[in-house]
Amino acid sequence: MDMARDAAAFNSIPADPKITPSVCGWETARVVYGSDNGTLKPGEANMQCPLAVGAYMWLREVNALAQKHLGSELKKIHHVGTYSCRRQNGNSSGQWSEHAFANAWDITGFELKDGRLISVKTDWQGKDKKRRKFLRDARNKACKIFRVTLSPDYNAAHHDHFHVDMGPSNACR
Repeated sequence: MDMARDAAAFNSIPADPKITPSVCGWETARVVYGSDNGTLKPGEANMQCPLAVGAYMWLREVNALAQKHLGSELKKIHHVGTYSCRRQNGNSSGQWSEHAFANAWDITGFELKDGRLISVKTDWQGKDKKRRKFLRDARNKACKIFRVTLSPDYNAAHHDHFHVDMGPSNACR
């Protein structure tokens, strides 16, 4: 497949700049609705452009993994957002989170076209080996695309989601 040609299937529009009195926000971003590999649930997400491109690439990989491990394509990507004007780990001081710049995305699960919901919270350590393998392979693919990928293997705060971002750090856990 030709990724540049297929990028038309990535459903997004330019986001209005979000300039705040603090350091939070962005100048250039996209409002991402999803792609031919699934829509976002509960809805769209503002993403800075590098994160949006990474999301597009990753969702193509995750869709292929869903077909390989679970026999069904993606329908929806369940997430809890990208933008939140806050510091890392919810602290009141210290470094700003990549979420403060719409440069991070938290994904809680994947809904398949056959109706199954693969949940990071329930299936990461669940009994179904295929679901566990799918989630680990999805995390490993994310590590090759995003600069930071955090999963339930990282810490208790990530027990129910994948965190991916395009910030200055490097981590795959």
